[in-house]
Amino acid sequence: MTTMDLKPNYDKKTLHVALAFQGRKNIDRGIVYLPKAVYSKMNIFSERMYEDFFKRGGEFGLVPVVTHQSAGELAKTLEEKFGVEKGIWVGGIIAPFKATLEQARDIIKDLRENPQDYYNSPEKAIFGGEAFIV
Repeated sequence: MTTMDLKPNYDKKTLHVALAFQGRKNIDRGIVYLPKAVYSKMNIFSERMYEDFFKRGGEFGLVPVVTHQSAGELAKTLEEKFGVEKGIWVGGIIAPFKATLEQARDIIKDLRENPQDYYNSPEKAIFGGEAFIV
């Protein structure tokens, strides 16, 4: 029997939040990703999501965020705080989200002015001590 430890990683990391300002529909305006993991081969789907997002071109805002959250959790935080719509995400690697141009500008501003608001992981308080073995 093979076992996999699916315990969430709440270690401090630097995620990048990228938002497109031009030439985009709301559907593909935002993405949260862990740069060192996108091309790590842990999941090749993350490579495709990353490349598809940036190959569309346009003007981008990019903010590094030091956090204990995963990419998906940070997208969920942005959903709760700004009303964006998170999409499917790949583990702690990458998480796209839908945002209007106004939401994108507000997110970039808030991430730059209030990085401490994104440091802690609300999920860590709930799941931090648990290990999920399958």
